[in-house]
Amino acid sequence: MSAKSISTFEPARLVSLSDGVFSIVLTLLVVTLQPPTTSGRDLAADLLDALPRLEAWVVSFVVVGSFWILHHNVVGLIERTDTTFNYLNLLLLMFLSIVPWTSALLGSYPDALAVVVFSAMLGLAGLTLTLQWIYATGRAALVSHRLSEHVRRAVLLLLARVPLVAVLSIAIAYFNRSLGLRIWLLVAVLGAIIWGRRRLFHDAKAQAVVRL
Repeated sequence: MSAKSISTFEPARLVSLSDGVFSIVLTLLVVTLQPPTTSGRDLAADLLDALPRLEAWVVSFVVVGSFWILHHNVVGLIERTDTTFNYLNLLLLMFLSIVPWTSALLGSYPDALAVVVFSAMLGLAGLTLTLQWIYATGRAALVSHRLSEHVRRAVLLLLARVPLVAVLSIAIAYFNRSLGLRIWLLVAVLGAIIWGRRRLFHDAKAQAVVRL
């Protein structure tokens, strides 16, 4: 058995583990939405009180869903993985697995610190996924040699928007908590804008085996 076959792996098991964690995280997010307790008031008043938790759930679900799409696209361009890439993936999943807890903080505490903790964890997850791509396209050469530099930069742009939004969210939260949280929706909006510019990815299928 060659050294290369020992140190590199097929991405199938990484995808299976990652998809499992993503599905659990997305499911656990709804646990933060406790139904209104009987308080002697009408349902409308109780639902109004639940709005912060509902908002935290919507933002968290959209962002984690965007992470799943990003991860799916990155792994789709990877031909093989190695130990370092797998450890980076575990680090990514660690940061994402705590999102249900940080989402619960958002619904329970009205101060800016809850947004800071939420954004910090997501920002670290985004940074880790970005580092995975940089590593895979660097000396590790885990992507197809047919993948052009143009596509590599385009994917990096898609990934880098997440840490950028995290920094913006933390900075804005100290002045406007609600805006600091809602700005995370930019992840989905910017992703749609960047992906919509098809010319950024026009040679992806021609120059790499993309498993999307």
